[in-house]
Amino acid sequence: MKATDFAKIVGALVVIASTSVLAKPVDVSGSAAVGASSMSEKSGKAADKKLRRAVLHALAKSPDLDAQQVISARVSAGAVTLTGWVSSAGQIGKAGEIAASVPGVKAVNNKLGVTIPR
Repeated sequence: MKATDFAKIVGALVVIASTSVLAKPVDVSGSAAVGASSMSEKSGKAADKKLRRAVLHALAKSPDLDAQQVISARVSAGAVTLTGWVSSAGQIGKAGEIAASVPGVKAVNNKLGVTIPR
């Protein structure tokens, strides 16, 4: 293995590990009371689905992200989890910033990784 290949792998692992440190904690103190009606659960799921679409749209239209990115988003009670792969470490943070800027996002857990070119 070439030293440059090894350095790229180690760099990617450091970036992946550091994204966990950047994740914002989710505030669950305002969660729904136990025994809430199924209507509120349905409206919560609908709100999460709408928020997920808004986050993915914001990521897709951003000129700061490479169009070849593979980014998925999951949303639960306004907390967004980003997963997938981007082409550089800088784009990990940028994707998290974009997601956090979407109205309604309460927290972002950024689990993106950097692809290593072959």
